[in-house]
Amino acid sequence: MSFASSLHLRSVSPDPFADFPSPHSSNFSFKCHRDPPSNNITNVHAVNDISFHPQHGTFSTAGSDGTFHFWDKDAKHRLKGYPNVGGSISATTFNRNGSIFAYAVSYDWSKGYQANTPTYPTKVVLHPVQGDECKPRPSVKKR
Repeated sequence: MSFASSLHLRSVSPDPFADFPSPHSSNFSFKCHRDPPSNNITNVHAVNDISFHPQHGTFSTAGSDGTFHFWDKDAKHRLKGYPNVGGSISATTFNRNGSIFAYAVSYDWSKGYQANTPTYPTKVVLHPVQGDECKPRPSVKKR
């Protein structure tokens, strides 16, 4: 069993419950939901939800930037990222066998009350998980 926490809603740090060989052995974070730097400035967006795949142990993050990503916590890298869906993603989940990834697009208050307009998109989307999208990649031993 695993859990993940989102520190300051900007990065994700998984922490396996089952393995406690050293308190620092799995100390790392995924820097996600960031725009490419422009003029030495990087915009960092809130991580609104984290969901674990029920079979593979990989996880997803979704954020106020309107994107979602699948991650391999053991290999410590992103498996796949998706472009902006047209609004903030406020909630996510996998179905029982992990074949469907559902996410909700809705206002998340990351830009204050002024940006919450009646035309802001509100929808639930079902994304069919294809092939190896959420499967961990084979580990490569580093020297």
